[in-house]
This record gives sequence, structure tokens and C-alpha cells, in this order.
Amino acid sequence: MPYKTATFCETILRYPHLPELVKKVSIRWHTESGPREHYMQYVEPVLSGLNSALCTLFNLESLELAFGLSGGTISSRGILNGCNFPALRVFSLSGVGRGNLPIKSHPNPTPPIEWFLSATPSIQHLRLADCYEVLHLATCDLPSLATFRGSAPTAASVLPGRPVQLLSLVGHEFVTERDLQLIASTSTRIRWLDLSAMSVTPLLLRDISRHLFGVECLKVKLALRHTLHHALSGIVSFSYLTPTS
Repeated sequence: MPYKTATFCETILRYPHLPELVKKVSIRWHTESGPREHYMQYVEPVLSGLNSALCTLFNLESLELAFGLSGGTISSRGILNGCNFPALRVFSLSGVGRGNLPIKSHPNPTPPIEWFLSATPSIQHLRLADCYEVLHLATCDLPSLATFRGSAPTAASVLPGRPVQLLSLVGHEFVTERDLQLIASTSTRIRWLDLSAMSVTPLLLRDISRHLFGVECLKVKLALRHTLHHALSGIVSFSYLTPTS
């Protein structure tokens, strides 16, 4: 039972003067790996209360939700339905839907979040750390998006045409050429690239350098097996960030 979350919701709903004062909400649940069914009887009432509380927070500027329930049956719509955040700048969501679980063990895709993103154009910083699905957004959605954190397939569907300057990729080390082409089609140059949440190979750095020409700051964690293999050959170098003809 997530008692702190339940207490927060009860407090917000009990005192009518509090909602207008709340600018930031950050919820992080820690769960053990394994089946999720036994959690649901405890979390569903809390999620219902959370939805009721969030619906009152019209001045919210930052909302970070990490439920730790990937593979479960909770949906972002049940949590965010009816919410209106005209001032929301930071939105982070994880632990909902399939997450990074293999399709074989969890065939159902992550419930869509596009409806919320479309209704919240003020978002500038978007973090979908364990979303691996393609998002279907209209070209007018998220017009002020400046930073994004998520998987390469999701980034490839979100970034095109938007003024993203800071990108943080998560997930597997393999990124397709098509995804890189789409990621590079932002309306402004990506200047900060964070790859520390994925194991990076020299080949991936080479491919990135062919598409992201404007990177000024790179944070990277090289996969150890590749680092050792290429350490004496000079292949591991920042020359990959220099575009070649």
C-alpha cells in the first residue's frame, strides 16, 4: 500500500486552499520484480484518489510519476483523465504498461499517452524513460518541447519538427538508421546528447556523428567489451562527433 501517496491525496482533497499552492508533484514507487497482480488490489484505490487530487491542481508546473509497475494493468488515462495543467512544463511518466519488458512476456502495448500530450501544449521537458512505442502526435502538439528523455523509437516519433535541444536516450545500444534520421529532423539543432543510460558502441557513435552535427556536449558510457577491444586502435575517440563528407 503506497501510504505516502494516499496521504498526499487525502490531504489535498480535504483542504480546499491547498491545490492552488501546489506547483510540483513527484511520486516514485518501488516494487519487486515479478507478477503484478497482487499489487493491483492495493494500488487501484490509491490511483483513483490520485486522479481526483490531480484534477484539482490547476497551477501544477512539474509532474513526475514513476510507478514501478511495468507489466501491470494500470493505465495513464485512469490517472490523468480529467486533468488540466495549463502551466505544466515538466512531465515524466514511467512504470506504466509494458515498459522495457519483452513482447513475449507482455504482448499488450503500453496504453497511449498522446491524448494527454496533445492537451498539454505547455510541456517543455518530457521524460518517458521506459516507453518503447511509437507515439502518434499531430504536428501542432508539444510546440515548446525543449528536452526529451526516452527510447530511440519513441524519440524518433516525438522529435521531428520540434525545438528539442537536449536529448537523453535510454534502452538498447542498437539504434536504426531511420530512427537517427528522424531524431535529427528537429526544428533546432540538438546541442546536448546524453547516452549514459545505454551501452554505447563506437559504431553507434559513428552513426550518430553522421546525423547529429550540432552536438556540443556529449555524455556517454561505452560498453566495456567494445572499449577494451578498440582501446589500442584509437577507434574510441571524439572524432566520431565530427561530420565527414
